Amino acid sequence: MKVFMLAAVLLALAPKGCEEDVDEKSVYETTEQADYEEMDYRVRNAVAEWKLFKKESESNIIAAKVRISKATDKLDDPNRHHKLKLRNAIIDAEGQLEQLSEKLLRGERFEEKADSLEIDASVIKRMENFMESYREKEAKLKETLSEMEKVQ
Repeated sequence: MKVFMLAAVLLALAPKGCEEDVDEKSVYETTEQADYEEMDYRVRNAVAEWKLFKKESESNIIAAKVRISKATDKLDDPNRHHKLKLRNAIIDAEGQLEQLSEKLLRGERFEEKADSLEIDASVIKRMENFMESYREKEAKLKETLSEMEKVQ
C-alpha cells in the first residue's frame, strides 16, 4: 500500500517537474529568438546605412572632382594672379580626393559581406568605424576645397 501511495505521489509530481523544464526551455527559446530578431534588425539597419553612406560618398567625390576641375580651368587664365598657390591647392585637393576614393573602394568589402550575409556585431562595429574615419577625411577634403576656392 505504501508503494502505491509513493507511486501516486511520484506520478502526481512528475508532470510538474517536466513542465518546469518545458517552461525553462521556452524561456530560453524566446530569449534566443529575441536576440536573433534584434541582431537581424541591427544588420538590416547597418546595411541600409552603408548603402546610404556609399551613395552620399560617391556623390561627394563627384562634386569634389567638379570643383577641382573648375579650379584647374582657372589656371589657364593668363591674367591669373597667385597661380602657384592655386596649383598647390589643386594638387593637395587631388591627393586627398585620391586617398578618399581609394578608401571608399576598400570599403566595398562590407558590401560583399552584406551580399553574402556574413554580418555580425564585429562587422557592424568595423563598418561604423570605417564610416567615421571616412567622414573625417571627407571633412578635411571639404576644408581643402574651400581653401582652394579662396585662392581663386
